[in-house]
Amino acid sequence: SAIRQFHVNSLAVPRKAKEAIGGITKLTHADGRAMVINVEYNQLDPLL
Repeated sequence: SAIRQFHVNSLAVPRKAKEAIGGITKLTHADGRAMVINVEYNQLDPLL
C-alpha cells in the first residue's frame, strides 16, 4: 500500500442475499464521474 501510495485498504468477501454487511460498490453518475466506496447494507439492499 505504501509503495503504491494507496489512501485506503479494503477487504471484500462474497455477500449473501439479505446478509447484514456492506459492500464495496462502484457508483457512477450520469455525467461519467465514478467512485468506489463502501456502502452499508441498509443502503445497499434497496438498490439490489
